[in-house]
Amino acid sequence: MAAPVSGPPALVLGGSLAGLLTATVLRRHHTTVTVLDQDRLPTGAAHRAGTPQAHHGHLLLPAGSRYIEALLPGTLGRLLAVGAHRIDMSADVVSLGDLGWQPRTPTGHLALLCSRPLLEWTLRERVREMDGITLVTGAQVRELTGSRHRVTGALARHRDGTTRWYEAALTVDATGRASRTPALLTALGLPPVRERTVDAGVAYASVPVLAPPAARDGFPLIGIQPGPSRHRPARAGVVFPIEDGRWLISLSGTRGAEPPLDHHGFLAFARSLEHPVIADLLTSVTPVAPIRGYRHTGNRRRYYERMRRWPEGFLVVGDALLTTNPTFGYGMTATAAGVSALADTPHAPSRDTQRAIARAVSGAWHLASGTDLLHPGATGSGSRRAARVHRSLALRLERAAHHDPRLRRALVRVGTLSEPPSTLLTPAVARALLLPRARGPATPGSPAPGGSAD
Repeated sequence: MAAPVSGPPALVLGGSLAGLLTATVLRRHHTTVTVLDQDRLPTGAAHRAGTPQAHHGHLLLPAGSRYIEALLPGTLGRLLAVGAHRIDMSADVVSLGDLGWQPRTPTGHLALLCSRPLLEWTLRERVREMDGITLVTGAQVRELTGSRHRVTGALARHRDGTTRWYEAALTVDATGRASRTPALLTALGLPPVRERTVDAGVAYASVPVLAPPAARDGFPLIGIQPGPSRHRPARAGVVFPIEDGRWLISLSGTRGAEPPLDHHGFLAFARSLEHPVIADLLTSVTPVAPIRGYRHTGNRRRYYERMRRWPEGFLVVGDALLTTNPTFGYGMTATAAGVSALADTPHAPSRDTQRAIARAVSGAWHLASGTDLLHPGATGSGSRRAARVHRSLALRLERAAHHDPRLRRALVRVGTLSEPPSTLLTPAVARALLLPRARGPATPGSPAPGGSAD
């Protein structure tokens, strides 16, 4: 790895995925980078209090994999070596949606499956190998120092009761969904940040299980995931193959259809899905930990890039900027996209850098919030009429893609954040929508794991 450019110290608030990736970028331009995290970071692939969502399924989309590998070369190889799985986002996914079983044709777009603790531990080990980066645990940020014109660091309180000022030429908030930056900036005399939320009330319940020995290699991701309906809450389920011969089985429901956390209720909820495949699998596996619930799943976007004034020496990345409903699997990939935008900026980050980060995550916001607006009982601002138009168009495209492998690959690229929706504005897509078969019923594929929808 090339030696970093000498420069003043930098500070990263938060040691999760966003913070670790940000630290690797800042090390290119700063002599030292300090990462502050309020948790005691585990020494292995274990859960920690600051990431309660880590008990649930995580999918690193193809674009996210590429971003992380570009930022930290060799990371994907390490993850695969310790048990992560790579899957084709079409051929290795058994998915039942509004149009039936999705075609399982190879696309070459490979996602990564593993537990969130394994991913974070692997990244922490990579970061610890880099000279000039220090991880400080048990440090809770109390305030930003400086003025409304420039942030000069942060004041943190440690577990032993002491406080310390960490001086920095650049401070980056990567503290996630619980970020206190709006209040911290207001305390410096800056105006409130504009915020939008869209919340379908999604609740999760997940359990890790020991997979049957014959199904530990090459087993597909299984998803029963209907789209929004005006008349009833959505119920969904996903089986994620992860490391150590385990599956992570996650059930979810929008407001009014929350999955229970007891074994019998969990199984009954799985039986209530559109197909019994997940419930049938549940009867053949052994749980290795209790069922865990999670309900902080609303989409939230903070428009820091639109503030009338913005302090020099400060940026916001990751879930502190954007959170999306975990059902879409966009979170980690959007975070990596934002950090990659930071990596592409000039040596001295500025307000333009924050704008670039915001542009990098905007696609995930529009796709997730637009869909969630259509669920009954969803709260938040946005045009439901426009969302219904977009949903109708998306269903027509999906229907046409059942018969057109090229369109199928294009939809996978857009749906996994590899390309913006504007790439679908082509004559070929228009022709596909006009074909009579595009208006017909979807052809159901095999629900059996390993089956084909061709």
